[in-house]
Amino acid sequence: MGVSIIEIAALAGVSKSTVSAVINNHPNVRPSTRERVMKAIKELDYHPNIAARELSTSFPMNIGILMPAYKGSSLGGEHKYFASIDEGSNLELVSQLIEKISRTRYGVLVEHAVVSDGVPELPAFALSKRVSGIFQISPLFSEDYVRKMREYVPNIVEIGAINPECDSVYTDYTEIGRLSVDYLVRFGHKKIAFINCNPESRTSNSRLDGYISGLKQNGIEYDASIVKNSPFCGIGGYQAFENLWHSCKEKPTAVICATSVMAGGALRFMQENGISVPNDVSVVCNGDNVISEFSNPRLTAICRDKTEIAELAFSMMNEHLKNSDAPVSSVKTKSFIIERESVKKIN
Repeated sequence: MGVSIIEIAALAGVSKSTVSAVINNHPNVRPSTRERVMKAIKELDYHPNIAARELSTSFPMNIGILMPAYKGSSLGGEHKYFASIDEGSNLELVSQLIEKISRTRYGVLVEHAVVSDGVPELPAFALSKRVSGIFQISPLFSEDYVRKMREYVPNIVEIGAINPECDSVYTDYTEIGRLSVDYLVRFGHKKIAFINCNPESRTSNSRLDGYISGLKQNGIEYDASIVKNSPFCGIGGYQAFENLWHSCKEKPTAVICATSVMAGGALRFMQENGISVPNDVSVVCNGDNVISEFSNPRLTAICRDKTEIAELAFSMMNEHLKNSDAPVSSVKTKSFIIERESVKKIN
C-alpha cells in the first residue's frame, strides 16, 4: 500500500486539506507549514497518484516533452546511433525541465515524434489528450504542425525557434552565423565552409543568412560550393563534409557546423581521411554537448544558457496553464562562445 495523505497529515501535525493544498501547490499555505508538510512527504517517501488525480479533476495532470526522431534506416542503415537526431544537446535541457515539473502537481511524459518525409508525426500523448501542455524541442515542428497539435493540447512552448502559433524561447541563428564567421576571421580564416541543416528546418534560412552576412561584413565573397545541407544527425554531417571536401576546387581552412552532432560526423570523416583538426581544418559548431566536450580535439562551440532556457520555458508554460487565453509571446536567449582546441590561428 502507498503512503496516504492522512499519514502525511498526522506526521506533519496538520489537516488533510492542508496536505492537499501543499501537494497541489496552492499559494495560501504559510511557508513554515509548507516546509513541515514537505519534510513529512520526503520522510514517508510519498509519490502522488497521477491517474487518480486525473480521475478526480477530469483534467490531464501531465506535461509532455516532445523531440523529433528520424527513422534510422532511411539515413544510416546499420549505424542507428550515428543516424539518429542528436539527443545529447537536449539532455541537460530536458533534465532541467523534468526537475522543474517534478516540483509541481504534474507528472512528466517524454515522447519522440518520428520524422517521415520531413514531417513529424503527432505524438501519442497529444492524440490521447494525456497532457495539459507540451514543451517541443526542435525547429522541425512547423506552424501547421503546431496548429494541428493545439486541437488536442492548447498549451505549447517551443524551444529553439520562433513559432507564431505558440510561445517560444528562441535562438537568433542569424546572429550565431555572424558570430561564428567573425570568430574564425579573427583567427585569420577566409575560406570558411558551412554545414547547414536541411531546408525543412525553420532555422535553415536564418542560419545561412547569418553565415553570408558574416562573410560580407568581413569582405569575404560567398562561395556556394563550400556550403552543404545535412539532416540533424552524425551521418548527415559526415556525408555533407565528404561531399564538400571532394567537390570544392579550393579546400576550406575552417568549417562551421549547424549542430555539434553534425560536427561530430564531419570530424569522423576528417580523421578517417588524414585531415588534421585544427592543423588542416578548424571546426566551430553551434550548440554544445557531450560530443563537442569529449571529441578529440574538443570542439569550440557557440552555446546557449540551458538553465536560462528551461526557466523561461517553464515560466511560459505556468502562465498558460493558469490562463490558456494568455497572449502568445517569444523570448530570445543569449549566445556565447566556449573556446576549445578545434580552431587554429593562421597567417
